[in-house]
Amino acid sequence: MRRLHSAIAIAIVMAVSPSAVHAALYSDNFDTYVAGSNIQGQGDFIYWDNSEDLNSHGLVSDAFAFSGSNSLMIGGHGGAHYTDPVWQFADVNTGVSPVSSGQWTQSAMVYIPGDSNTNYVDFNYMSSHPAPLTWSGNPRFQMANDVVTGPNGGSMSMAGLRDRWFAVVLELDLDAGQGEIFVDGDLLSTYDWNAANGNEFDGIDYWAPADSSALYIDDISVTAVPEPSAMVLSVLSCMGLMLRRKRSA
Repeated sequence: MRRLHSAIAIAIVMAVSPSAVHAALYSDNFDTYVAGSNIQGQGDFIYWDNSEDLNSHGLVSDAFAFSGSNSLMIGGHGGAHYTDPVWQFADVNTGVSPVSSGQWTQSAMVYIPGDSNTNYVDFNYMSSHPAPLTWSGNPRFQMANDVVTGPNGGSMSMAGLRDRWFAVVLELDLDAGQGEIFVDGDLLSTYDWNAANGNEFDGIDYWAPADSSALYIDDISVTAVPEPSAMVLSVLSCMGLMLRRKRSA
């Protein structure tokens, strides 16, 4: 009986877990690109406003990687130019529909070197790019002040985040119009998504001023979160039938 109860528990966990049933809808790990190349124009990355700007390059880098050999460097240009690549995973202007309903998880692995200590890097979650230009919820990694800030006054220390990889996650409920941003597993901000973005999510603008230190991102993805209720009920029904058969045997 204990074994059967364990099987029921495992099955329910698997039914509820998004990773067990859903793969990422959009993802990139930068390993198919040449290190040192400009990311804009490769994969789903474009220039801001779809207008080529040679002073806004984000560079593929092999200096650090969470998986494989490459990541994307944001900032780190020593004052030569700013960084502004847009990961346009959906675009209403090209016929690819943006995410507009349901629950979604956007995640990225982030690495901040110990000597990155000037200015900041923004992750601007966006909708309806290139026009009208709107965004919602930008976690800001303020390397000069050693803090991470977010919408609605969210703030946390960057102590302990340097020289290692950590996850930055947006949990987005478009039906409820709410976003939650987590940094290294801790809640940074909860905020009203619809107030700024309408009921859509279609990209991220990675922005750093010219003199910002380097921050690296890897393994970015957007994943649909399945509704657990129907799956859990189905699993419970099947397991209940198994229990009845076992008892009657």
